[in-house]
Amino acid sequence: MNVYISLPITGKDPAQVKKVAKATKQKLKRMGHNPISPLDICEDEYEYSKCIGVDIMAILESDAVLMCGDYEKSKGCRLELCAAEIYGKQILIDKDL
Repeated sequence: MNVYISLPITGKDPAQVKKVAKATKQKLKRMGHNPISPLDICEDEYEYSKCIGVDIMAILESDAVLMCGDYEKSKGCRLELCAAEIYGKQILIDKDL
C-alpha cells in the first residue's frame, strides 16, 4: 500500500523533521508498505504553496495517509487530512502503527 506521511514541517527543526520522516519510512517499509515522504517529493527551494500542491498530488496517488506528530497544530497537515478525507483515503494516526 502506498502511504503518504503527513508531518509538521514549517517552524520545526529540519534535522528533527528528517529524523522523524526517516524513522517513519523505515517502520512503514518493515510493514510492507511503500512510504511517500513530503521531504522526498518537494525540493527545498520550492515555495510553500508549490510544496503543498505537490503533497496533495501525492495524497491523491496514495492509498492511505499517515498523520504524524502534533499534526492537529499544523495548517499543512490539516489541509492534507482534509484532502485525504475528501478523496476517501484510508487515514492512519501514528499511534495506529
